[in-house]
Amino acid sequence: MDGDREGSIDGRRIIVLLYLQRPYFDAWKRRRLLTQLIASPTMTVKQKFFLAAALMLILSTLLLIVFGENGLTDRQHLKSRYRDVVSENTAIAKENARLFRQIERLKNDPAYIESIARSELGMIGSNEVIVKPLNPISSDSVNHANDETGGGDGNR
Repeated sequence: MDGDREGSIDGRRIIVLLYLQRPYFDAWKRRRLLTQLIASPTMTVKQKFFLAAALMLILSTLLLIVFGENGLTDRQHLKSRYRDVVSENTAIAKENARLFRQIERLKNDPAYIESIARSELGMIGSNEVIVKPLNPISSDSVNHANDETGGGDGNR
């Protein structure tokens, strides 16, 4: 009998629903009957199989969404990689701006060109002379000489 009417609405439920529409039916009885009506349907083996299959499909889809290729874990990895690339790009942009300013100064500022030539290339001006001592004094011998002479502070 249930196999014949699987796709149709149960006749008893229609009668109960029509009966609940009567104005003299109090709310407590209406709630109790509705609860029984909702909780009482029994599932056939075929319905249980389809419910289990649907739940398995939903679970596998969720697992695929979270852990699959291009899933949420890959998305989190890509977001962190994006943040790294943006910060690296910002650092490179700052370096480019610094180099651009340095190029402009090298093109237009003779004093800057002279300071670079002196510091990096060791060049000197045409009227300058380099003086190198023959026996350079180390800092240890200077400190030792100050100790013997009283330190040069005049407190002795």
